[in-house]
Amino acid sequence: MDFNEKAVAEYHERRKKYFSYGLDTYKNAEFIVSLAEPLDGSILEVGTGRGGVTARLARKTAVTTVDIDQEIQSFAEELAKSEGLYNNIQFLLRDIIEEPFPEKSFKIVISANAVHHFIEPEKMITAMCKIAVRKVVIADFNEKGFRILDKIHEDEGETHSHGHFPIDKIGEVMKAAGLKINRFDKLQTIVYCGEK
Repeated sequence: MDFNEKAVAEYHERRKKYFSYGLDTYKNAEFIVSLAEPLDGSILEVGTGRGGVTARLARKTAVTTVDIDQEIQSFAEELAKSEGLYNNIQFLLRDIIEEPFPEKSFKIVISANAVHHFIEPEKMITAMCKIAVRKVVIADFNEKGFRILDKIHEDEGETHSHGHFPIDKIGEVMKAAGLKINRFDKLQTIVYCGEK
């Protein structure tokens, strides 16, 4: 399957830059996905982003992934094609608040490094908890991770928002939705795993 080789090569070069600052995005994605296992049944990823976690999931099982940004999700499609995973992924341009999935429609719901981009994080997390049958895994950068992102974006003459939602509140919202929570802080990432 044809893919945009230049864009994918630039993506991997940027991952090397992250690594030079101490952030191994590949290992980070593997860690997040490992906490969602066993990956049996239907899987929904909320916030496709550039598709690093999407690809890790698709190596193990079929996955549906949603994002509201067509441009960034189109890149994730190119990455999936480059790794021979495209046919294992359903890409949807969808806002799960405006266009919700039915309750309990996916066995596992996962979201990685997207909460700080959400416009309405509490509503998004609540929606993810409603969609899941068994498990919800939500990860975002810890302070060290955000410092690395800040440095990389600063080097590129840009800024990167940390969002306005305290990361510890993720667990509170998941508990309020009736999930039993485990919290992990590793590899510049905080992950909340909630089980029903």
